[in-house]
Amino acid sequence: ITLVNSGAASVPVASPGSGGGSNLNFNASEIVLGGGSQTILGYDQVNLNAANRVFVAGSGSLKLGAGTDVVDLNVATPKILVAGATSKGSGSFAVSTLGRIIVADSALSGGVADRPADSAETGGNLSFTAADIIIGSTIQAQAGTITLQATTGNVSLAPRGYLSAAGYKKTLVDVDTYLSGGKVVLKSDAGNVWTDALSVIDVAQPADGFGYSGDIEVTALAGTATLAGMMRGSGGPGLGG
Repeated sequence: ITLVNSGAASVPVASPGSGGGSNLNFNASEIVLGGGSQTILGYDQVNLNAANRVFVAGSGSLKLGAGTDVVDLNVATPKILVAGATSKGSGSFAVSTLGRIIVADSALSGGVADRPADSAETGGNLSFTAADIIIGSTIQAQAGTITLQATTGNVSLAPRGYLSAAGYKKTLVDVDTYLSGGKVVLKSDAGNVWTDALSVIDVAQPADGFGYSGDIEVTALAGTATLAGMMRGSGGPGLGG
């Protein structure tokens, strides 16, 4: 399933009545958010169920509801992979709602999630803005940027939550170059930031990498930040980490 708007952006000012308790479900092996300005109206809850992955392929936005609509977004997938193309055009792919965003691992495995395999999709930029955000699966923006902002509630990294903006080793013929780690931003405007002991934030170089690590930025403007999970930020020998 691919969701994309290849035409001109339009800004809805009102949402059709949902009738109460209505859900919109997308079920596929892979769901692609293809870019452009997209809005989903008329539902109280949107569910993206991707058995393999959600691939954020291009820059743009996905807005749930209009005006004062409160729409929850539930994503069930082992991984969200952010393409480098998201940094083109508008400079990111931004998902926003006045409701809650929950990303869960559909594999239902236990323990700490494995570090995702390195991807040649580098430099991507994904942001979530919602009342409350809970991440319990992997979001990978290799050497890119991941931003999670809660406007009224908390930003929570649950067990098996893995935010990866790790650096990248690129080989051309017989020459290795290393992209620096990216940036992970966790921000709560009115609540707390919390990471579980079985969660990971990773902006480190790959094993034996010779590049710089990235940045982790945590802000709880009106609450507290409790970081019980692992934070990986090692750089190459003598470099930032």
